[in-house]
Amino acid sequence: MAGWAAGSLGLVLGFAGVEDSAQFSAMVTERVDQSYAGTVLTLQVAIGFTLTVATNWLIPLPAEVFARCAFRF
Repeated sequence: MAGWAAGSLGLVLGFAGVEDSAQFSAMVTERVDQSYAGTVLTLQVAIGFTLTVATNWLIPLPAEVFARCAFRF
């Protein structure tokens, strides 16, 4: 996938994900058995936190490659 396409897709998904997060939490509380609602919401928050930490840990790797390639001219 071209860099511009990947960047565009990332921006669209990034903006869409922020807007959907509250609705996703509300949907989870409506759909799950009420005795498990707290557990499911805790799991949802934990997964979101883990993805955030992993993303912040991995971002420097492509950023370093991009910085080396971008300024070769």
